[in-house]
Amino acid sequence: YPGKKADMWGLGVILYTLLAGRYPFHDKNTKVVIARIRSGRYVVPDWVHPAAMDLIESLLRHDPDQRLTPDEVLAHPWLAATGSDLDLLPSDWWTVNRHAPQNQSASDQAVPEPMSQD
Repeated sequence: YPGKKADMWGLGVILYTLLAGRYPFHDKNTKVVIARIRSGRYVVPDWVHPAAMDLIESLLRHDPDQRLTPDEVLAHPWLAATGSDLDLLPSDWWTVNRHAPQNQSASDQAVPEPMSQD
């Protein structure tokens, strides 16, 4: 279990969810979700800033050895933005929030079971 590398992947999922308003591998069918996770297939919405998209893609790399380290994440241009560079952040919360699902079914809110090692 590559702990820190797995944590970086989890950070990528969280960042994607915060910026996109949905999960990167979401589907109503759990088997489809697992297949997407295993293949690394996801689509970053076009309203996500390119620098943020780069950070997400650097964290969600399928190969754990290719993911950013915590220090590399902190040094990433999207997180290191200051002053006038803050235009790297969404300027209109509603641009992002309007894409978030308004109501989730009970099955969407359920906590998934751990995946088997098969």
